[in-house]
Amino acid sequence: MQTINVSSLKAHLSKTLKQARDGDKILVVDRKMPIAQITPVDESITFVQTPKGNIPARPRNRYIVGDDVVALLLEERRR
Repeated sequence: MQTINVSSLKAHLSKTLKQARDGDKILVVDRKMPIAQITPVDESITFVQTPKGNIPARPRNRYIVGDDVVALLLEERRR
């Protein structure tokens, strides 16, 4: 098993992930303390991707900013 520290992982992430894809197991360490393990994905796992059309859209703005908000702010500052 290969060992890599966090700073090297950040610098060589693509290369490290390719090694994992090719079957290598990589132990990630932070100041010589193991914190994670990167392993290849088990071939028996099936990933299902949900079509974008079925996901409800997240509202972009929860609040409507208008003249009323400005008036409220001015009133609050006067107190």
